[in-house]
Amino acid sequence: MDAEQIRQITLRRRRTLMSMLRSTVNGLTLLESQAPVLLQMGARHASYGVKKMHCAAVGAALFWALEHGLDCYFTPDARRAWAAALELLASVMQAGAAETIT
Repeated sequence: MDAEQIRQITLRRRRTLMSMLRSTVNGLTLLESQAPVLLQMGARHASYGVKKMHCAAVGAALFWALEHGLDCYFTPDARRAWAAALELLASVMQAGAAETIT
């Protein structure tokens, strides 16, 4: 794989992550309609080899990005709200991953 291919993959993943975060924020009040998408995403991630233990590293990276990107707007209240949202998101995705395994 050359540098350009790696750059393209990184850009695609960045867009996917930003889309997921946007959907998370917009879908918090519509969780029932978002659940099927999250379950499918969890199943897809399981097929990539993602394990539950990877969630802590992803969560830490997301919080680092939010903290540095939002700077003074990443207040303790914002941190708690994001923690709750990401915990919910992860639990639904993990349920989708578990369905794939069973």
